[in-house]
Amino acid sequence: MSLILKNISVQDKLKGISLEVRDGEIVIIAGPEGGGKDEIFKVITGELAIDSGEIILNGEVVRGKEKVGAIFEDYIIYKRKYIRGLYFFSYRRWLKRVDDKKLAIVSELMGMDRNFLLSFSPRHFSRGERKRFDLARYLITKREVILLENPLIGLDWPRSKTTLANLKEIVKRFNQPCLYKADSEKECEELKGRAVLVRKGKIEYCGDWRPGLII
Repeated sequence: MSLILKNISVQDKLKGISLEVRDGEIVIIAGPEGGGKDEIFKVITGELAIDSGEIILNGEVVRGKEKVGAIFEDYIIYKRKYIRGLYFFSYRRWLKRVDDKKLAIVSELMGMDRNFLLSFSPRHFSRGERKRFDLARYLITKREVILLENPLIGLDWPRSKTTLANLKEIVKRFNQPCLYKADSEKECEELKGRAVLVRKGKIEYCGDWRPGLII
């Protein structure tokens, strides 16, 4: 599978964005706030309409969330509807989208029991434990692109480092494209790989990660 953005333009927000994210690859999206990082995620999920260009997933032109799924942060906001009735229905909808193969991989690599990951009302967590649990639940659902925006906020560095190592192996084993937006040099340095610098709606750099791209 691969994700291709082909000459995407959105008013004054994005200007001719072209990018390919290959199977099993994590591409870091870097750059200043307001430079176009958020808009790239939004056009992929269909939340922001494009004026020109195409989004191609596995050879098909796509729009919307039916294949892409939500961004990680949007998923967390949606999942945490603590009014019990709303949570029950959102949980049942989520449960239907769980992929058994992904569940096995994530359970193994992140050291989380399968039944615990699928539980309706898990025990109370620290903030860091909750973040890892939410990330694992996001990863085990059926989706063809993994979109992560600052997924490790709230984790201390030792656990962040371990989770990043897990994530690299998970994406490789899923063999799916992954876009990773982070505001932490440490996270990007740990991921290494390819990075894209977006500024003023344009891609200014695409190549190996290097310090200084998060500015």
